[in-house]
Amino acid sequence: MRASLRTPSPWKGAPAIPGGLWTKLVISYAGIVMVCLALAGSAFVYLLQPYQTQQALNRLSELAIPLGVQVRILEAQGATPSQIAGFLQEQAQQLGVRIFLVTQDGQTIVHDTSGGLAGRPIHLDRTERLGPVPILHGGVEAPGEGTLALVSFVPPTNVALPGVARPPFAPPPRLMAALAAPHVNLATGWLQIAPQLETAALVSLLASIGVALLIARSISRPLTAITRASEGMARGDYDQRIPVRGHDELARLASAFNTMAHQVAQSNRSLRDFLADVSHELRTPLTTVQGFSQAILDGTAANPQAVAEAARVISEDATRMHRMVEDLLHLSQIQSGQLAMDTRVVDLAELAEDAVKRARQRADANSLRFELSAQALYVTADPHRIGQVLDNLLSNAINHTPLGGEITVSAGSSLGQGRVRVHNPGSFIAPEDRERIFQRFARGGDGAGTGLGLPIAQEIARCHGGRIDLESSRTEGTAFTLVLPQLPRAPERS
Repeated sequence: MRASLRTPSPWKGAPAIPGGLWTKLVISYAGIVMVCLALAGSAFVYLLQPYQTQQALNRLSELAIPLGVQVRILEAQGATPSQIAGFLQEQAQQLGVRIFLVTQDGQTIVHDTSGGLAGRPIHLDRTERLGPVPILHGGVEAPGEGTLALVSFVPPTNVALPGVARPPFAPPPRLMAALAAPHVNLATGWLQIAPQLETAALVSLLASIGVALLIARSISRPLTAITRASEGMARGDYDQRIPVRGHDELARLASAFNTMAHQVAQSNRSLRDFLADVSHELRTPLTTVQGFSQAILDGTAANPQAVAEAARVISEDATRMHRMVEDLLHLSQIQSGQLAMDTRVVDLAELAEDAVKRARQRADANSLRFELSAQALYVTADPHRIGQVLDNLLSNAINHTPLGGEITVSAGSSLGQGRVRVHNPGSFIAPEDRERIFQRFARGGDGAGTGLGLPIAQEIARCHGGRIDLESSRTEGTAFTLVLPQLPRAPERS
């Protein structure tokens, strides 16, 4: 008795194999999430930069308005440029910004709260509005610092300033304040939220890895189960089944594998049974051939009559084995689709009549009677192969009909199908044997074998899109019915 090599089902938990599908799925999902996070972060920063730049400029503009007013007030009150510069120096320290004191006419830097740019020309040539207030924008080149963005506010001359009594024909203002900031610093506001972005990225990565683990597990576990079951089948254990869960592609794959495993197991059993049946069928004639040939060789069959009898038996058994081998090859050709069919439109009733004529010649010794009733019906078939099927059915009927019995053959149509029914009253096939009766070398409950005739007949019928039905009862006997697709109308005759 062969020990089972079946392994436990991996559905209950399969460890991750380094470099295996499970690991690759997790890494791929995590990699996809990382790429998506990087792309989303880059897009976020790219879209955020203009907004951050504008926000920084708006902040400078808001600071420039009161500073511009203060410079106008100080200048109107008679403050000197150095005094105004000192005031701006204090404001720069308090506000954390860089302030220039510049001339309005030549736009030249008079004082730089960070030092180093006094006397350099500036460009305030663009006006933008912060609400209703006009703000001057421009820039200046700073050695070692690049381009500095400038923002300034110049109060209109016709606007009265609080606390300043402006005399008639007073000279126009000559100084104004400009706030400066490097361009690279204007778009770095997103750095303030970088820690929050890193935290969100880390949480998203961990969550994605968790989801990837679940998805990878749901994919890899059934594949691992199929792999282990396949390995078990390769070792000769065909009793492999995989649980089918769900209705997705993996469930369909598991169902297909189970079907395949069942077919392979059935084919393996059929092959073993076939080899056993062939061995059993060949053993008796081979033993007979060997015994009679040995009798001839050792002189036991000395007289001519004994030799002739031994030769006759050897010839009959050799013919029987030859016929069996030919039937096996013929059945193999049919099942593999290699048997050529010469199909044409034929009258099934005529084929039945011809088969009955041939059967009468074989049944004369048994004094059997044949009753034939046939009506013309046309099918597309190979007449030689269908005749072979009918000959086989009639031969079975002859073999199982007692002396003087009657075999009934009827040909007709029903529900668009052509039918030839062969009935004999002398046999009964038990219900449990009716499925096996069309198998090779099948044996009934009485131990009698059917050989290869019925399997060949059934395969030929299937090649024509038909079948052979079986009816059997103890009182009525047994009937085999050949069923073929019938043509909708009779062919035209020339």
